[in-house]
Amino acid sequence: MTIIDFYREYGKWLGLAFLIIESILLGGNIFGFSALFDILPRDGIYSNLCTNRSTEPISNVTNETTFENCDARTEQYKLALTIGIWFYNLMPFFLGLLINYLGCRFVKLVSIIFHIAGWLSLTFIAPGRDYLLFLHTIFTSISSSVVLITGFAYCRYFGDGTRAVVSSIISGSSISSTMWFSIFQRLITNNQTNLKILSIIWTVFVIIMIITACFFMDWEFRFLNLPYRFAPSSNTNNNLTESTDNNQRSNANEMVWYQRIVNRVGVWEHLLSPVYILVVLYLSFLLLPSVFLPVTWFPWVMYITNDNKDLSNEYTLIFNLCTTAALVICPSSGFLLDFRARNNSKQRIFNIALMQTITWFMAVAVCIVRMFNTEGCIIAAIVLNCIERSLIAGGCQAVVASFFPTEYLGTLTGVLWTTAAIFSSIQYGLLPLTEAVEKSWRAWAIILGLVVIMAIHWIHMWYLFFTSRSNAVAHKEEIPLEERQANGSVTHHTYDNETTEEDSTRI
Repeated sequence: MTIIDFYREYGKWLGLAFLIIESILLGGNIFGFSALFDILPRDGIYSNLCTNRSTEPISNVTNETTFENCDARTEQYKLALTIGIWFYNLMPFFLGLLINYLGCRFVKLVSIIFHIAGWLSLTFIAPGRDYLLFLHTIFTSISSSVVLITGFAYCRYFGDGTRAVVSSIISGSSISSTMWFSIFQRLITNNQTNLKILSIIWTVFVIIMIITACFFMDWEFRFLNLPYRFAPSSNTNNNLTESTDNNQRSNANEMVWYQRIVNRVGVWEHLLSPVYILVVLYLSFLLLPSVFLPVTWFPWVMYITNDNKDLSNEYTLIFNLCTTAALVICPSSGFLLDFRARNNSKQRIFNIALMQTITWFMAVAVCIVRMFNTEGCIIAAIVLNCIERSLIAGGCQAVVASFFPTEYLGTLTGVLWTTAAIFSSIQYGLLPLTEAVEKSWRAWAIILGLVVIMAIHWIHMWYLFFTSRSNAVAHKEEIPLEERQANGSVTHHTYDNETTEEDSTRI
């Protein structure tokens, strides 16, 4: 076997391995940024916002004491983190459109500029250049978002039986990248390195992005393309469906944009699907707990531990390292969604309903636990948040990847995550409610109310399950032509051996 033959046969699996490594390193670092809340003050970042306050003596015996109030500095860190998360979730819509028109390779090569600029901003940050902190969170969030969305788009190279699992593996790898800032914190605290050296190392990881872009992704130009193509969906395996799709595309091209929306032609057929709309809203609301928790994590833990920085750092390290469990939880959700669902619509609905119900209860539990201020709640929040974030991110993306046509995967994924970003901007209004940690339960009560509303999604899925009919695969034995002619029952239609009982494409 030549190298070309090996590349053609196993290239997509080798590309998946590189994408997993890339996602673990660069796919979602912004969610662990709160670990730097204890490191940045050592470099004097926004220390000019600290003010000295004095306490009046209680009696003639006690003297007046002075302490430094740095709440304004912490608020700047939280704002930089919030803006970074917002950009991380906002970009997918535009990335999905660019991927559909220009291809993953072109988009990822452009994102390399943002990756380099973002990590170099953290390298050269210093007092007087504090604004570079915001450039770091914004630029690295954009490049991380590209890593995530192009990874999801790469799932199109895999068939229906494995696409959901591959998508969930990419999602889990991206979630696990949260751990790196905590590792930075531990290394810097132990005086083994400094933030500048680590930022340079992460800048060099741009090499992995170049490899995945050039060798395992395609673009819309007619040169240097991959030797393998996207795997077809299960409903595009015969010439009849392909010709029908071609006719629909030609008709869609003749329509103006509003006619495509009204007639639900092309991607609008799926964007306006009730299931897709509910999945989008479900992700948007249930992602709020896992997005808002990292922003408020460090001040909350410091309050519970009575400003014990060492203990707070330990909890933060555990909080971020536990995200590596997503490497197991996300693929498990993908396996569950794919379980016996390829040719059985009722089983598919059951899998979605079960997954979304479990995720909803986890999100409710996170909100309730976060309302209380005890050390036991810290441990509970770590465990529940890890499970909930893995299930909501991996599960919703797996639903889109496996149950909608691959040709629209870029747009559907982009709309999914961008809508989540728009809803996550609710954080801006909730942050003032968390300044007094003992009263931060008010913000979580609002989030809990939004999560409770989205129970309509899993209720709707269970309703569809109990009212739908099963269309399991019927294995029909082929009757020889001579026997059919003898019985006088000759038909001139050609069917596959495996067809569904309710196949709408059959004539």
